[in-house]
Amino acid sequence: MLDIHHQVSCSNGGSISPSGKISVSKNDNATFTFEANDGYEVSSVLVDGEKVDVNSLDGKYVFNNVNSNHSIYNDFLHF
Repeated sequence: MLDIHHQVSCSNGGSISPSGKISVSKNDNATFTFEANDGYEVSSVLVDGEKVDVNSLDGKYVFNNVNSNHSIYNDFLHF
């Protein structure tokens, strides 16, 4: 079994779970959920450094059939 690592982080104003450096077995799926605190909204999500359409995510992102290292970052904006 080969472990794949995901680096997971976010700005102030919300949370992403699980977070930190996450190990995932090769060919497994990895689901990350994010939630903004009161008075904040998700302003952007970067997956492997590329911006993802926030409106299409419904509070979660799934890496399917993982076979390489990935990163995910959520940015929250105070409104």
